[in-house]
Amino acid sequence: MWAVAFTTAPATVVLKCGSSSNTFSVESGVTKLKIPLSPGKMTVQMIRNGQRIVDYTPDGYTYITNPTTCGHFTNF
Repeated sequence: MWAVAFTTAPATVVLKCGSSSNTFSVESGVTKLKIPLSPGKMTVQMIRNGQRIVDYTPDGYTYITNPTTCGHFTNF
């Protein structure tokens, strides 16, 4: 799972994908982050000065490793 953190001050970013997770300390600016994919929900959190300022898990989306359909996309 890849994510890009756009921050105005240092923060802690937590990425979760199923059983895979990692915590990153980021400086202000743009930081590219990644963790291994694992089946399950995807979550991103950003914490600054002890306050959680972002806590997002998309509704209706779960990462799976063997989809039976491709949704609305066609693969070439």
